[in-house]
Amino acid sequence: MGSGRTGVVEHPNFPRHVLRTLVDEPSPYVRRVALEDPGLPVPALQAFAAAAESFLRRAAARHPGITDALLERLLSDPVPDVADDAAANPVLPPSRMYRILSDAGL
Repeated sequence: MGSGRTGVVEHPNFPRHVLRTLVDEPSPYVRRVALEDPGLPVPALQAFAAAAESFLRRAAARHPGITDALLERLLSDPVPDVADDAAANPVLPPSRMYRILSDAGL
């Protein structure tokens, strides 16, 4: 388990809805913790997907509540790790998976 605020939010009894209160924190590292909320609202996910920090975009790309449109945008991210995380998201539609594989010649 981590230390400080991160350690607390990893506790199984931590109320997940409280995480979204971290969305507006000044520190991008604290904001990142908000992405542990599986019910994070779409506007927050949009903000994370557009963040300057690639680690925030990567976390958004892995989020289970990401929309198809945001996922599609992150698949084209200039940072390969962001695009890879988007491609690995279980909510990626099969049709898009096939296009990725086809584009890669697989």
